[in-house]
Amino acid sequence: MKEAYFMKSLLRISVVVSVAVAVVTGCKQEPPPAPAPAPKAAPPAAQPAKPAIVSAEKNSFHEVAAHLDPGGDMYVYMSTERWLSGMSEKVSGWRQLLLGLPNLQGDAAEINQTFNLLSDLVKQSGLEEVSGVGISSIAREKGLYHSKILLHHYKGAGNGYLWSLFGKTPHALDALDLLPSTTAFAMYGDFDVASAWKVLQKHVNESGFREAREALNQAPLMFQQMTGLRLDDTLASFSGEFGLVLTLNDERMIKVPAGEGVMLDIPEPGLMIVCKVKDDSLFNYLDKQLQNNPQIMRTDRDGLKMRTMPVPLPFPIAIRPTIARAGDYLFIALNEMLVEEALAVKGGQKTGLKATGEYKRLAQGLPAQGNGFAFVSKRMGRTIGQIQQAALRGNSGITAENKKLMEQYFGGEAAESLIISAKTDEGWLATANGTGQPTPVVMMATVAFPVGLLSAIAIPNFVKARTTAQLNAIKLNLRQLDAAKAQWALENRKPDGTAVRMQDLNPYLRRGGIQPVVGEEYRPNPMGTPPEAILEKKQGNLAAGSVIRAD
Repeated sequence: MKEAYFMKSLLRISVVVSVAVAVVTGCKQEPPPAPAPAPKAAPPAAQPAKPAIVSAEKNSFHEVAAHLDPGGDMYVYMSTERWLSGMSEKVSGWRQLLLGLPNLQGDAAEINQTFNLLSDLVKQSGLEEVSGVGISSIAREKGLYHSKILLHHYKGAGNGYLWSLFGKTPHALDALDLLPSTTAFAMYGDFDVASAWKVLQKHVNESGFREAREALNQAPLMFQQMTGLRLDDTLASFSGEFGLVLTLNDERMIKVPAGEGVMLDIPEPGLMIVCKVKDDSLFNYLDKQLQNNPQIMRTDRDGLKMRTMPVPLPFPIAIRPTIARAGDYLFIALNEMLVEEALAVKGGQKTGLKATGEYKRLAQGLPAQGNGFAFVSKRMGRTIGQIQQAALRGNSGITAENKKLMEQYFGGEAAESLIISAKTDEGWLATANGTGQPTPVVMMATVAFPVGLLSAIAIPNFVKARTTAQLNAIKLNLRQLDAAKAQWALENRKPDGTAVRMQDLNPYLRRGGIQPVVGEEYRPNPMGTPPEAILEKKQGNLAAGSVIRAD
């Protein structure tokens, strides 16, 4: 029994082992294979991308971004639709706030007129169509930044004054061909002055302000009485392009005071205003005003008409106020050399700004056409910095520590920039290359600051030069009057003390008599005493009624 049980157990074990071997080997009588490598872990399942947030409010981001350069040092977008759209209605609505104030209830009529005017101006200006502002700046090369600023409106919009007075379509920037190589600052652009005058007339006449309307309506009559020209015709004679040019000539250095006992050598500056015109009407008027001044130097050659007024005073720079008409341009310049050089550059006889390495570097990648440009040379900032540093050194009221800090501040690397602005079908786009970071800030600062600085310097100097020239012309008249007295006395054997009348001297004077310069009265005085001129009105530092005698 035990043997039978043992044999049955052995048989069962044999069957189990045989089945196990068959399963492992696939019922084949082959050597067992090498152990299989452990299976690699499956990669984790990809996470679903988060859906991009879509603005619930309409904005112009994608339209503006299409004009900007990503990946640089600055990238800014600001939507203005919510707070500019319907601005005219919001302005009009604010009147209720003021009308509700107890102190102003008696001024309701004036408040309503004011808000009507403001609301209409905003509505017609095109400000409500501004959908956004975009700014980008990216380094084109180390230290040189390519920047853009876009004032955007949607395609099909852009019908207000903001989009029309400063140019309609981009065009060749021909005024660049007038700039001498010594140009340190230049700003030139489109401005429709005739349309701006009509806009002003329209809104003032519709404003309800009687005094303003009457004053404005009298302006054309007063202008015609003063000049003999119709205001509308004069404004229409402009082609709608105006510019300002400042030169710094390194070949002619001048000394200027820059503080207490400090003199500084700087390049000689020159200033010129350039206007594109359609005809000679404005030049002819100015020429007529100068006809009675024998000091005027006249140039008429090869399509150039130029009148220059010498100023016989010891200025460190050449101040000879000049007006000129050549080609399509009217020039008003500090001296005639600036006009001559601009025309030589235009005619190809001289190389100008566009041939300089600085301009070529800044012009890379900028549009060839636009509605305006602004250029700032390194020499501009360098010269201003030198003046500021010299002024600090000569100022005894500043401590040595503060001087050092301020000299470090003003002694930084001078910036340079070239900006081209152009009207597009989506608004105003300004494209610039410049040093300094970010360029948009530099760009706006370098345009605004020089204009204010140059105006503060140039306008008083022009006024002073004009006043000096008028006084010199009066003294020249007195010398002619004295010479006529001597000739009259000689021919008529008149001794000293003899009374003299102006009609006695007219035959001995050119053009049959003395022509007043600023309305002054001439007194020949008796023989043996010099003639005099009595000022009718204040002239420079001389009060009305002052007596002028020839030197």
